[in-house]
Amino acid sequence: MLLRAGLPMTESVHFAAEAAGDTFAPLSDALITEIRAGNGLSESLDAVDTAAQPVFDPAYRALIAAGEATGTLDQTLDRLADYLERAEKLATAIRTALIYPAFLLGATVISLLVLLLFVIPRYEILFSGMGTELPFITRLVIGLGDVMQMAAWLVPLLILFGWLYWRQNRHKLEFRIRRDRALLALPFIGPLVQKMVLERCVRILAELVTSKVDLPSALALAADAAGNRIIASDLNDAAARLREGQPLSAALGSSERFPDLFIQLAKVGEESGKLDGMLTHLADIYALDVEAATRRLVTMIEPALILLIGLLMGFIVIAMISAVITVNDLTVL
Repeated sequence: MLLRAGLPMTESVHFAAEAAGDTFAPLSDALITEIRAGNGLSESLDAVDTAAQPVFDPAYRALIAAGEATGTLDQTLDRLADYLERAEKLATAIRTALIYPAFLLGATVISLLVLLLFVIPRYEILFSGMGTELPFITRLVIGLGDVMQMAAWLVPLLILFGWLYWRQNRHKLEFRIRRDRALLALPFIGPLVQKMVLERCVRILAELVTSKVDLPSALALAADAAGNRIIASDLNDAAARLREGQPLSAALGSSERFPDLFIQLAKVGEESGKLDGMLTHLADIYALDVEAATRRLVTMIEPALILLIGLLMGFIVIAMISAVITVNDLTVL
């Protein structure tokens, strides 16, 4: 918008940085310095970005470079802004949908911990003075409480070790590959993650194709933006097959992770010469699928958690009532 209004690039970056807040100020100063040195925006982004602390997605930089080369930088930035806005709206919708299930799960865990660590031990003291053999279900619940009390100190320790392990290995390639493969293998969650990754990749691919980036390079850049190493590897393999002369549909068809709809629309787009439009349409379909799948998942999680809470609480209540009935029966006798 600022570029279309006729502002120089340096002033546009400065105003955009002011709108973004203080956290972007050092980066904007470095960008302005590079631009004043005679570099284009894409070159300036490359110059201020580092391998240790990457800030700008390679696909975004490629889009900007293509916009500069074709003289359509303002239009390219508009499309990129629209993409980021859609991505943020989708992420916000998913986070909002998961708030209540997360709250419900947290309340369940806290309630069980309070019962097993504080309430059940008091009943154990009461029943132990009776000299009565308690029902099996009561002994089971009391045993669980004893185990929780003995292992209570292990929980924060395990959390600490888990956090340290994640912090130590989160940037290592092997760790990220294992994590991404495990995410895709999860029931219910895995298909949703795959659709989210595909929506992002297809959207970026559509923007790159629209900006006249060659298809093998566009696929490789979409792989960099995937956020999942397993799907990124399949996209890079498809890019390699494209360079060998295979059509896009055949290159994508070699992977089991790309749905038939992706392959068929890519084939139609290639044959009709409207690949960018087909990819944009496909990305819209995946975005709707992600929203619908998230709603379905939340719809399943909420009653499942409520049922689980009811069963667990009912189990504990029955265990305590059984003990009370046993003690009363012995007292009557």
